[in-house]
Amino acid sequence: MDISFNQVSFTYQKGTPFEHHALHNVSTSISSGTMTAVIGQTGSGKSTFIQHVNGLYYPTEGSVEVGDFTITQDGLKSIKKLRQQVGMVFQYPEHQLFEENVRQELLFGPRNFGLEVSDSRLNEIFNMVGLPNEVLEKSPFELSGGQKRRVAIASVLVLEPKVLILDEPTAGLDPAGKQQIMNLFKSLQVEKQMTVVWITHDMTEVLTYADNVIVFHEGKLMGPAAPKALFRNKELLAQTSLNKPSVLKFLDELKDQIGVSINYNDQSAIELADEIIKVGEKS
Repeated sequence: MDISFNQVSFTYQKGTPFEHHALHNVSTSISSGTMTAVIGQTGSGKSTFIQHVNGLYYPTEGSVEVGDFTITQDGLKSIKKLRQQVGMVFQYPEHQLFEENVRQELLFGPRNFGLEVSDSRLNEIFNMVGLPNEVLEKSPFELSGGQKRRVAIASVLVLEPKVLILDEPTAGLDPAGKQQIMNLFKSLQVEKQMTVVWITHDMTEVLTYADNVIVFHEGKLMGPAAPKALFRNKELLAQTSLNKPSVLKFLDELKDQIGVSINYNDQSAIELADEIIKVGEKS
């Protein structure tokens, strides 16, 4: 599903002494079947932006189009249908688990939409998120943090959304857990043609997984960009107080300190090391 923001502004507690303008005249689009990272400092408008996609917030001005759905300040009559197609995974979603066992946790959402889910479908979802089927009968509170995170994601995927919206999905995970979760989202994009939009503060995630990047600063859109183009834009990085991924910072230091210039083209650490050795042997 394509997503379009058309001159969207949003104000919290409008008309009160606590009024706060969170989004300012935002216009951008996200193509169906892509992975888009949303980045910016805390309070820049990222979470407000993504929560417009499934109608948790209605724009104060402008409109949001998600496939055939159009959301305005007047709301959306078919909001339930939209939320079935746009799955939302909040930050630390494992804190929202509450059912007595994992099976009931996964069935809670479909029941709210009047849907039946077969055992084979549950098994398919569990296989997708990398969990063994026996976990279905366990209490979610018996599971590890990483397993809880996967159960929470599975509870959204069971509705078969066309769009997946994620608020810092790898927060609090170790490096291996981060990679596993991000590989899952990438496989959903590639194999299911799912549109994936996620907030992150991890610039290595952005460089590795994003097709496009949306940058926010003080509620304003600083422009969508391809990851490599973004990280070459020193002025934008400085203005938004964003850092380069560690691999790009390393290559910059390599050039500045010893004059070795290597272009980054998605090489692994081993491939980069081989290139550095080859350059060193020639010099």
